[in-house]
Amino acid sequence: MKLWLILAVCVAFTSATPLLNDDDLRDHVVENLSRQRRSLLKSSSYSLSRLASEYLGNIGKANAGSAGRVAGSSFADACLNEDHYPWPRPRPYPLPRPFPTGFPYPLPKPRFPPIGPHPGPYLSSAVSRIRRGVEKPPNRDFVFVLDTSGSIPNAAFEKAKEGIAILVDSFCPHQLGHDGNGGTKQISLVLFSDIVETAIDFSESEQGAGYLKDKILGLTHRRGGSTATAAALRHVRLNVLGKGKSRLNDNDTSTDVTVITDGRCNRGCSTLAREADDLRKMGHGVNVFALGIGNVRECELEIITGRGSKLAFGLNDFQEFDGFANAVKEIASNNEKKCA
Repeated sequence: MKLWLILAVCVAFTSATPLLNDDDLRDHVVENLSRQRRSLLKSSSYSLSRLASEYLGNIGKANAGSAGRVAGSSFADACLNEDHYPWPRPRPYPLPRPFPTGFPYPLPKPRFPPIGPHPGPYLSSAVSRIRRGVEKPPNRDFVFVLDTSGSIPNAAFEKAKEGIAILVDSFCPHQLGHDGNGGTKQISLVLFSDIVETAIDFSESEQGAGYLKDKILGLTHRRGGSTATAAALRHVRLNVLGKGKSRLNDNDTSTDVTVITDGRCNRGCSTLAREADDLRKMGHGVNVFALGIGNVRECELEIITGRGSKLAFGLNDFQEFDGFANAVKEIASNNEKKCA
């Protein structure tokens, strides 16, 4: 009798609770596994001006991306690895109500890697203030990482190029490649699908903003391939920031990486969290931003930027990305330097 009663209660609970698809279940699990999780800023909740202001406020900021490591955590496993789902498969099941103490699975202890050596007496007072986040370094190295996988049509790719060209125009173009009374800026652009390539190297910044914008707008969409986000981050770490004209270890230079993607990692994803962690902790710390376009998986953006980093943004489409870039340019133009 008791067994039949238990079964009846279970059936009633199941029928009263709508079944969720895999992605919804994954988001629910990740939400509960991460008590420190901060929802990304979305254009559906905030104006593009607000998003642009948040983005500009963290560009060049020391330790903006100093979030805890993600690799090996339940957060990353639940987001990226289907084998770690804490429910039977393949049929999705409704999630139980959380226990009063939180989600009924062990929570990882947050680990905060050092972003760089602690400022000591051997550093000038100005550099010490920069490293503590009081001031922004005068020099900037910007890396844009653009998703060109098969899910992006030609029209969206054209909008993406236009948006990146507008952002380049916002970052003090007169300082590109040389000191323009306030620091030197460098730009690099990486394209990725299942193939990753550097479309623009830091060394090309010396040829000026006009050259960079023309090259960006002249890029051809490769169309096709998977979304290998982990490979893209590894390429940035090894082939862009790890060699050439990168100023990663220069105390007077900040390094900011912006990942622009409309997809969900579907190739080599098991290493995404580790690659993101390794990229963020390079040198004195790398700020890694994520602009998710369309129906992206929020937890992946937070793995890229680091949990609690405030550097993940959600936009509805590439038309909004173009609007976001224009909002960044407008805010930057109202700066006393007329640029960011």
